[in-house]
Amino acid sequence: MKKRESKKPFAWTNDSELDKLTALNKKLNAGATLESLRNEFEKLEQSVSEKEKLWLSAKSDLKSFYELKEKLQIIFEGKTSQVFTRQQAEQALKQYPTIDKNNYRNVGILIGREKENVEKAEAVLMPEREKLKEVAETFSMAEKIAGGTYVQSLVSEERERRESKFVPNGLKQS
Repeated sequence: MKKRESKKPFAWTNDSELDKLTALNKKLNAGATLESLRNEFEKLEQSVSEKEKLWLSAKSDLKSFYELKEKLQIIFEGKTSQVFTRQQAEQALKQYPTIDKNNYRNVGILIGREKENVEKAEAVLMPEREKLKEVAETFSMAEKIAGGTYVQSLVSEERERRESKFVPNGLKQS
């Protein structure tokens, strides 16, 4: 921890340990228990997992649309590809009997829609991941404190700090 202002002894910069303890204290004051924190973590973890599946599915669909576009360009525009052969492109086209020379460019519209789906899924997933991280840290801190290992870890860190020598380049030598 580093002091923000040396004349104010309790003005500290954001310290992750203090932030975790503060978050845990707020939850405990609101009536949370170790079991309720565990349940909250498990529910949020499951929710994030489901949202990640949707996001990965959208990314997979987008990739397949890009591959389809490249295969259609091989067939209808005569372009060459380093990834697909003409035979592979023709086999892929057989799976889509409604695609012909007049409407194959509509795959670009599908790609645009799928990009939007990927972006929406990411927009939903990222805040959920951050919330899961916060809940996990709070739950972890609660478990440490309930298990009696939190104070022991602080004591061992302080003992290590006092017993180690600091060399001029800022590294510790135990």
